[in-house]
Amino acid sequence: MEEDQNKGFDNLKRNRGRGLSLIKKKVFDLRSKDRFDLKSEKWFRRDRIRDSLCCEEVDNGDLWNKIDWCGVKGRKKCGSLWCKRCRDVVSRICEKRVYENIDFLDNELKNEGEIVRVGNDDLYMLNGVIGINKFDEDDILKSLSWDNNRWKRIKRRIDKLNKKYFIELCYEFELVNGLFLMNSVGRKNEYKKKCIRQLKEVRKDISINDVFIFSHFHCISNMDSKVLKRVCGSDFYVGGRKIIKNNDCGLYVRKFISKNSFDKNIRKLSNYSFKDVFRFKYDFVGSNYLNGEYLNNDELGKLISLYDKLSGRGYRRLFKNISNFDIKKDWIVN
Repeated sequence: MEEDQNKGFDNLKRNRGRGLSLIKKKVFDLRSKDRFDLKSEKWFRRDRIRDSLCCEEVDNGDLWNKIDWCGVKGRKKCGSLWCKRCRDVVSRICEKRVYENIDFLDNELKNEGEIVRVGNDDLYMLNGVIGINKFDEDDILKSLSWDNNRWKRIKRRIDKLNKKYFIELCYEFELVNGLFLMNSVGRKNEYKKKCIRQLKEVRKDISINDVFIFSHFHCISNMDSKVLKRVCGSDFYVGGRKIIKNNDCGLYVRKFISKNSFDKNIRKLSNYSFKDVFRFKYDFVGSNYLNGEYLNNDELGKLISLYDKLSGRGYRRLFKNISNFDIKKDWIVN
């Protein structure tokens, strides 16, 4: 009798293991053709957010309640990028800011008797680097303050130009596990490795094997690399050298994708800085994932909390506009 009970218990454990393996395959292995449905993904992400914010190391249950009850029964919106509704809101703010610059330029062309409107051939996508920071709000705010002074210098140079120019900028704070990154494989990670090593030269207090923040930004502008070199000089150089792969202006400059419609390019780039991150962007040697190693609860919870503190009222700290013309600035969201 006892032997039968043990046998039944063993069968139960074995079948339970099979079920868990199937769930893990569907939820965690995004290479599988039999991928989980959107509802399963939604609940998986929701549980990850809850577990990460409520874990002992983070202990930010107030933020979890704000995200969980976002907009419910007239409650205030949470404003978190890990809330799809609020992430869409902040992306549309960015999109609106870009179009206001474009509308101004279109009106300028119209006043000059031109019938040509701003299009794909007139705009550029820019990427730039602030530096690496400790996983700490105060350290990042110091870097943002320093970056703000750099943009003030650039704006003074832009103001001296005869033609109307703008840069619409969005900040992104990427969590990096240096140990994972330096042991990652694939050509696409080599640029990031060299970039981090160069930034490490001016942040000797951060170990290359630490978990840290890679602070950078994405921009839309009507300035090409030649004009940018004139107004930026070497302001974006690190240690007297431009970041590897970037243009002589110190930024990475790329024209809009011509095969995409103008509106699609604007929409895509407006979403680029605002993601609900659950993974690192690379895999270390021996990892079982192709789409990036998952952040643990401690890392994810601290990253969500960090963005909540850094965003500022109406997400103001995530944006910056540099131009030599005045446009209406009405982007605050309650």
